[in-house]
Amino acid sequence: MPTYRSHVLVCGGTGFAPIKAIVEHLVAARCTRPMTVYWGGRTRADLYLLELAQSWAQSGVRFVPVLSDAAPGDAWSGRSGLVHHAAM
Repeated sequence: MPTYRSHVLVCGGTGFAPIKAIVEHLVAARCTRPMTVYWGGRTRADLYLLELAQSWAQSGVRFVPVLSDAAPGDAWSGRSGLVHHAAM
């Protein structure tokens, strides 16, 4: 039986758009590989489709949002720092 590796997708800011397309394709294709998406932004507003990305959990996709410079009004309790560090 083949060993399948996980999909790990990392993006920042508007680089989310192509990652979103990849995830949507893999979900529609019923990909069974584990998948984790790390999306980084400076503030909460930079994660412009946060709710959509969070909804992927229903399809088995692990989503990790990361903020590098959360604003006080963001009330952020998630991962902080640089997105590539979070992914490593």
